[in-house]
Amino acid sequence: MTGPDSAPTVRINVCSAHPPRMTTWRSSSARGEPAGFSSDAYGLTDWEGYQAQTFVVPAGQNRIIGAKSFCVRQHAERFTMRATIREGSPTGQQIGPAKLSREVFSNEFPNVVISWGLDDVPVVPGQTYALRLDSADGAGFNVYATQQDTYAQGALYNGARRIAGRDMIAVVIAVGIDAEVSILRGDCNQDGSVDISDAVTALGHLFLGGAADCRDACDADDTGVLDISDGIYQLNHLFLGGPALRPPFPACGPDPTEDLLTCDRSACEA
Repeated sequence: MTGPDSAPTVRINVCSAHPPRMTTWRSSSARGEPAGFSSDAYGLTDWEGYQAQTFVVPAGQNRIIGAKSFCVRQHAERFTMRATIREGSPTGQQIGPAKLSREVFSNEFPNVVISWGLDDVPVVPGQTYALRLDSADGAGFNVYATQQDTYAQGALYNGARRIAGRDMIAVVIAVGIDAEVSILRGDCNQDGSVDISDAVTALGHLFLGGAADCRDACDADDTGVLDISDGIYQLNHLFLGGPALRPPFPACGPDPTEDLLTCDRSACEA
């Protein structure tokens, strides 16, 4: 629901598992680190190829733009982290690009910061995602963890293993972008009216790769997803006396439903 001429309102929220205390392990080298390695005694139980923290996106937020955490490896070793946002779990579908951190130096007690572009990682409020950290060289590492379960809606993963009662010391930064583009529901071809040509445009976009400058308007049943049901819903209304298209219809207005469908050009704002 964004347009090139819109002035978006940005709201910032932080999904945090920031700790009151840090997990203490007195002999981390006895808990799965490679022979000869000795990471900080406050590290997580085992070295793994990846570490992750799940979180729920707060209401009103629809983009992830940054994250930070504390990663640990061998004393004085330098390494680089790769961060991704995953859908649902650490092994879920990747959302947006992977980002590399600066080179991390374990002695500095590194606060590893990752940033994404404003439109790189679109997310849906109320849904669960995971911040997943991998080392760029594929070797194991630890992350710092909280002593308590400080984020009840999320979970810490030491590789594939979920760690009960603790969370990663991490911060995920989310923003909400509200660009109130005015649309006419069903006007998929943006000619200012709703007729059979709009259903043809919607189906052509779905199955033939045709253009659709305002995908939000093509969502005739306002489910937040474009599929064949939108064309059927629109034809049913036009020719069989079916239910009216969802608002805004029959007049232009903002989409009352929050979703990730975009509108690059709207006849309502011509």
